[in-house]
Amino acid sequence: MNKINTYNESTLHAQLKKWYQQPGDELEKQVNGFIIDIKRAGQLIEIQTSNFAAIKRKLLKLLPLYKIRVVYPIPQLKWILKYDETNLLKSKRRSPKTGKPLDIFTELIRWPELVTHPNFSLEILMIEMEEIRIDNGKGSWRRKGVSISDRKLVNVIESIILDKALQVLDFLPREIIEPFSVRQLAEALNVSNKISGRIVYSLRKMGVIVQVGKRRNALLYKKLRTDFRPGDYYEQVLNRLPEKPLFIGKENYFHSVVFVPFVEIAEVQFLLFQKRSDKIRQPGEICFPGGGVDPFKDRTKEDTAIRETIEELGVSRKQIEVGKELGVMISPLGAFVEVILGKLAINNISQVNPDSKEVEKVFLVPVDYFRNNLPQEYDLKYEIHSVVKGKDGEELELFPAQKLGIPPKYWYSWSGKQHRIYVYKFENEVIWGITAEIVRALVNRIDLQ
Repeated sequence: MNKINTYNESTLHAQLKKWYQQPGDELEKQVNGFIIDIKRAGQLIEIQTSNFAAIKRKLLKLLPLYKIRVVYPIPQLKWILKYDETNLLKSKRRSPKTGKPLDIFTELIRWPELVTHPNFSLEILMIEMEEIRIDNGKGSWRRKGVSISDRKLVNVIESIILDKALQVLDFLPREIIEPFSVRQLAEALNVSNKISGRIVYSLRKMGVIVQVGKRRNALLYKKLRTDFRPGDYYEQVLNRLPEKPLFIGKENYFHSVVFVPFVEIAEVQFLLFQKRSDKIRQPGEICFPGGGVDPFKDRTKEDTAIRETIEELGVSRKQIEVGKELGVMISPLGAFVEVILGKLAINNISQVNPDSKEVEKVFLVPVDYFRNNLPQEYDLKYEIHSVVKGKDGEELELFPAQKLGIPPKYWYSWSGKQHRIYVYKFENEVIWGITAEIVRALVNRIDLQ
């Protein structure tokens, strides 16, 4: 259970929870294995005073089931109170830093895509607060050993509710000239390029700005239009499509990333393969490093490729060079596979220390072997079944085609398309399926005429 220790929660968190509470609210309520700050009729409310990453897993699990509001305070006015070790107040001063709604992007970068979920809303509370500091020599060197002990609410100045992703565009300067770069946005907002980059990244993930070009090395962006004629859905859709085509229905596929490691030894280039352990799914099969995207650990597909390679092969991050994406594969069995090319810096196979729980062995195959040996080709035929047999032999109707009034052809089963399967044999190993198809696509790029 993902519990919150109420004894360790900050004073600010407890005060905001009390300020937000309404009659009939349930506090610290357990919902699907998670503890929620406030459960209100038809809505879950999470008060998060720092680190949005800490609640990402909770949101991913609960958003499909409940309406969730995240409440986040930003200190528009902050008083700094410094005490000595005997709890005697030594000074009180106003912080020169003034918080702005734009500061939400410091945390929002951790899961910007969730803002687009229809069950999600965000409430920014602009507050006046006190920060309690103690001169005990245990704080950071930046504060000369003064440590932050607590934060306390003085006043709620303003509440800003965002329940649509497009509302975040109100934080951008209206006078900015489009298309704009990260640097131009930084200048318009009077923030650093680093902060501007976070804002642009978040807005892109939300789909409220799109990349429209490039000026030298700077990418250029424009905001989505909001001035559509009521009912003109065609123009809205055209304007809001990303620069790359959407993969419709992606959520229904198992999303994974495969890393194809090139290894160069004595000026000869190899591909590194691994044989799956008999302790995991699909035992004994030959594959490249890779696996499912972890939404709690991976921000990009490159993150997935790197993480899986380190975990499976026992190599360090410094040994991995990420190149480019070869392409995307759609498996007829329901997998969406993104293929990343890269290099692995080893001089021989003994420098790899694979995890025995996942990998039985690793081996190298010269790239020229695949260039000089065509794969064997076979065909498989898939069938689609709307009714299947259960464990006890009873019929299980997965898709009630007959009840829905769909033509009789689809009531029980129907044939799918034949699918070509490629097979390479190297020494005593058989490379087939998705792995062989990736190898074939790679070799075709090398030998492109």
